[in-house]
Amino acid sequence: MQTAVMSKPSPQMTTLWNALQRCDGEPALAKALGVTTQILSSWLVGRDTLPAAMYLKARSLAAGTRR
Repeated sequence: MQTAVMSKPSPQMTTLWNALQRCDGEPALAKALGVTTQILSSWLVGRDTLPAAMYLKARSLAAGTRR
């Protein structure tokens, strides 16, 4: 019998999810990052890679600071 192994979320994904919670939802986070909700959704589900610049913005949002 084989068991499924769940992978640990990357620091980037954890930061993005924390920023999502801090902004109270996708529309507000997308606006804060300057992207569409479709682009944000593709990052949240792991379909596309979160760019470094967006990671840094998300990190600031998650920490409660603005740049």
